[in-house]
Amino acid sequence: MPATRTVRVDEKGRILIPKELREKAGIKESAQVELEEGRIVIKADSLLDNLARHPVGFTTKELAKLRKMAFDQGLKEVRKSLEKRQ
Repeated sequence: MPATRTVRVDEKGRILIPKELREKAGIKESAQVELEEGRIVIKADSLLDNLARHPVGFTTKELAKLRKMAFDQGLKEVRKSLEKRQ
């Protein structure tokens, strides 16, 4: 699957995110959408959110995914800080 996909906005202003991308990103009905200048940011409920609500019962695979997500989120925060400084 390509890293970048193009989707169309329909006549009612809706954007359909393909199911495979929603599942891969963990995007559910409750996902938050932020509108920034020139960008749309969708915040999926992540395993980190789930862990905060239910801290027990995660599998080893889920915990590994949590570690990766925490690392990726850290990188995003660093990039965001650097962009603000420019």
